[in-house]
This record gives sequence, C-alpha cells and structure tokens, in this order.
Amino acid sequence: MGDDRREPNPTDFVIAESKGGLATKICFVIDDLSSLIGSLRSGCAHKVSPGRGGERTFGVTSLQGSYAGLLITRGGRGPVAVVGLVTFNGGGTFTTDLNANVPPVADPTAIPGPFPGRVVETLMTSGRYRVNADGTCTMVGAPPPGESSDPTHCVITEEQEGTATSVDICFDNATAPVGGLACGTATRQTR
Repeated sequence: MGDDRREPNPTDFVIAESKGGLATKICFVIDDLSSLIGSLRSGCAHKVSPGRGGERTFGVTSLQGSYAGLLITRGGRGPVAVVGLVTFNGGGTFTTDLNANVPPVADPTAIPGPFPGRVVETLMTSGRYRVNADGTCTMVGAPPPGESSDPTHCVITEEQEGTATSVDICFDNATAPVGGLACGTATRQTR
C-alpha cells in the first residue's frame, strides 16, 4: 500500500519587526513552486494585539476613514499597479478613488504582447463591506450594469483602540481583462 503522506513544504521566514523581544511581523517564502499557479508563495504576517479582555472583536466600525496604499498584481495576464484611497464610513459602505497603471487591452480575451503600452485608468467605485470579529473582511463594489463584481478580501493587521490603522487588501481581478490578484497594504491617513 502506498504512503499518501506528503512532506511539508520547506518554508523560510525572517522576523521583520519585533517589540520587547517578541516577533510582531514575520515574512516567509515557501520554497517550492505552487502546482496551481506555477510560482513561489510568499507573504508577511503581522501579530495583532489580543484587544481588551484577551479577545479581539472587530466590526464595521473598526474600518473608518481614508486608507492610502499601493497594490501590485500577482499573476494574471499583465502587471498592474494601483495606488489611491479607500474610504470606509464606519457603517458598512466604502468608496474608492484609485489610479491603476495597466496594459491596454482592446479585446478582453486577447493576451497583451511582451511590452505593450501602458495606460492609467481611474477606478472610482462604491460598495458594501463587512468585518468579521477576527478582523478578516470582505468588500463588494457596485459593478457596472451587466457586469459582475469581483470579491475583495482584507484583514486588519494593525489597530489602535479598536480602529484599524493598517489593512492588507487583495482585489481578485478574475473578470478583469488582465486578471490576477492586486495585493498590498493600506494605511489609515491621519491629520
């Protein structure tokens, strides 16, 4: 009988930030190529404070104000960089004011050439968001008529007195002409 157990993937990590001798941020690379996406898997993880009473409890009021950030596409048919603002109202709705540097694609099914020209598109939308008690969140924008909206996933990575100060966001661009995930960190703007 064959052995169905798999060896764990070797993972290298580094403590990227620490406080008082404890890691507060680690970054990692899984050493083998993903069979699904054909690339290395990597990322960073933040330690989130346990909150009052030893438990974190987040909700829609945890995201309020404007958050600025840079998102870079991973995967898909072309590289994309997005910079701008996401504004949360603290009650479950958001708006975006983003600029995206994308390859032009006249035919959404066409794969861009190796060095296509670049265009900057303004992406302004609004939608609803929800925040789970553990700080994970989802955003769903209002799609143009006749189109569907791609899911956006996020997680609160830093907070101060119950309000998020840093959020990691991944826009799933599955239906967009260039595809891929645009991921990055958005930081709450302060005056």
